[in-house]
Amino acid sequence: VARFGNGDALVYNRGYGRPRSYSLPLRPDFSWERGGRLDVVLDAKFRLKWSVAEEEPESPAATATRDDLYKMHTYRDALRVRAAVAVYRGDRNRFFDVTHGPREDLDLKALLTGAGSGVGALARRPGM
Repeated sequence: VARFGNGDALVYNRGYGRPRSYSLPLRPDFSWERGGRLDVVLDAKFRLKWSVAEEEPESPAATATRDDLYKMHTYRDALRVRAAVAVYRGDRNRFFDVTHGPREDLDLKALLTGAGSGVGALARRPGM
């Protein structure tokens, strides 16, 4: 557990069974707690789906997979958190906000400080 001065905490690999998960026990890679309450789950994904952008056929870009997003829906629903995101090595953030629809402007800092409610995938690369 990494604790922050404002009372927030980043927890690694904690399991959540009943009563937190109303169905199956789940173990996301990371859990973000705000004010002592589970708020966001983050799951690292190393599988990549490579696609080629139409405008730059020589430049492949990594994207999160559909299965990754399904898993984030599972976490969000079963654990009743504000947001669930896959963190993957890539270039493009994709977040599906329940109020505002698809967003690419949401980054990890904004998500952890309370922006956005939904599921998605956040790109991280060394040096980002």
